[in-house]
Amino acid sequence: MDLRTLCVIIACIYGTISAPCTDKLVFDSGTTPKPGVTVTASSEYGTSDTNHIYGPSRAFLNAKKDRDASGHVLIGAWSAGTLDTKQYVQVEFPSPKDISAISTQGRNGCCKQWVTKYKVQYSDDCQTWQTLPQEMTGNVDENSVVTQTLPAPITAKCVRINPTVWNHHISMRMELIGCDVTPTTTLPPTTTTQPTTVAVTTQPTTVPVTTQPTTVPVTTQPTTVPVTTQPTTVPVTTQPTTTVKPVVTTTISNQVTTTKAQITTAAQSATSAAIAPHKASGESLIKSSKTFTGNTDEDTVVTNNLTAPVTAKCIRVNPATWHHHIAMRMDLIGCDSTQTTAASATTTLGAVTSSQQSSQTTMVTALTTMLPAKSNTSCGDSLLTSPYGASFTMTSSSEKEELDPSQVYSPDRGVLNKQELFDMNGNLLMGAWSPDTNNVNQYLQVNFTSPVIIRDVTTQGRNGCCQDWVTQYKLQYSTDCVTWLPVGTGAGTTFTGNTDQDTQVKNSLGCVITAKCMRLIPLVWNNNIAVRMDFTGCKIRQSPAGGATTTSPVPATQSVPQPAVTAQG
Repeated sequence: MDLRTLCVIIACIYGTISAPCTDKLVFDSGTTPKPGVTVTASSEYGTSDTNHIYGPSRAFLNAKKDRDASGHVLIGAWSAGTLDTKQYVQVEFPSPKDISAISTQGRNGCCKQWVTKYKVQYSDDCQTWQTLPQEMTGNVDENSVVTQTLPAPITAKCVRINPTVWNHHISMRMELIGCDVTPTTTLPPTTTTQPTTVAVTTQPTTVPVTTQPTTVPVTTQPTTVPVTTQPTTVPVTTQPTTTVKPVVTTTISNQVTTTKAQITTAAQSATSAAIAPHKASGESLIKSSKTFTGNTDEDTVVTNNLTAPVTAKCIRVNPATWHHHIAMRMDLIGCDSTQTTAASATTTLGAVTSSQQSSQTTMVTALTTMLPAKSNTSCGDSLLTSPYGASFTMTSSSEKEELDPSQVYSPDRGVLNKQELFDMNGNLLMGAWSPDTNNVNQYLQVNFTSPVIIRDVTTQGRNGCCQDWVTQYKLQYSTDCVTWLPVGTGAGTTFTGNTDQDTQVKNSLGCVITAKCMRLIPLVWNNNIAVRMDFTGCKIRQSPAGGATTTSPVPATQSVPQPAVTAQG
């Protein structure tokens, strides 16, 4: 008997031999579901963004980022609107199918997003669900297809792929592999049942328990705490105090090379008799005072930032070493202490009372040798966007999709009012800066060509897409772009950010600062870190001859001599 005859006999006895169960069950021609098949999802990213399509219609295998005829950006995967283990993409068939394997991919064209592990749920009626006990391994990059064979084929009308672990964001493309359900005939088995007798003997088990009292000796002796009831007197002065930040020194023909700062606070002495040396943050009183670096010539201005702002009624600058003879000129930079409260969101500078105007005038007078402004008192230019603004560059801790030129999230996209748009090469310029990773170690940095005076900060979220914005952040500043100090007291002020994509939120810094570099550090965000920003203030200028400063406005495009970071002639 030849093999062909044997196969025919087997087919007659057992029925037709079935073909391999390896059909693609969900998508037809790779782009649309087969007739009668529906694909849905638990959530969809950017549902309010009509310019980008992230829905389950983009979940087909090998979907690529594209644009349709109407200009909508078709994302290269389904992306969930919420990041938790309750998300899923669901396939419903018109009739039950046999499922033997699942193929998956990550998100094409952007963002290094993929699902690394997932579970499989299935149902006969799309109401009651069962979950396979095994967790399936997904992807390790954006475009490789990973096919996992199920431990045993399942028959189901509905199937859910439930991501449990992902890279950056839940985004995936998928396909179900299997075939139509093949009817089978099952012969009832022939069984012989014989009674089985199991003899069980039950005997009581006695567990002896011995209980003995346990005595814990307790000694109670009275404890006496001496209390001193003598009154403590704290002299308080009612004169206004001033928060002091940098110390500025210059000399005549002799130079003070190092100085020590001594501060009297209102709570220490009303007569200014008790002087405490300024110390670095966290130093104890028994350590020596901080020594600041002074001058190396006669006329260069050297600015030193205190390690943390101090509030004081009296300040002493105590020369420690000098050149030839102790001789110096100096000024203190700071603001009235009533302005040092925690910054809160505002949209206007507001009016000032006569007493506030007096203290503010004193502050501005102290800064007139350094501080020009568009008017004599405002110093209210938008430093990143105004024609009176400063020259600058932008850097950041990281950049999303840095290696993909078609998706531009670079730091320069973090300037206030930047819009999402396509450039002439078809690259998508995002409406904000976004980092590669969402954590509190990220920052957006502005590097000014020359030092500037900064009063306020303004922020926005991401334009055009995705409901991304920063809700809380801190600021740091630096005079050399190497050593950084927090804006505000202690660990720094936590500023209130945005609640939507495009509304501008302005915060006062509380006390003006002088800086060459500024950093914005996101602390809390909505969905993903994305921010645009600007600073309000003015450039530091002097006349070319080194004389008195000019206060007339000069556009940023005009060439103006600028002083060094810590120097002024």
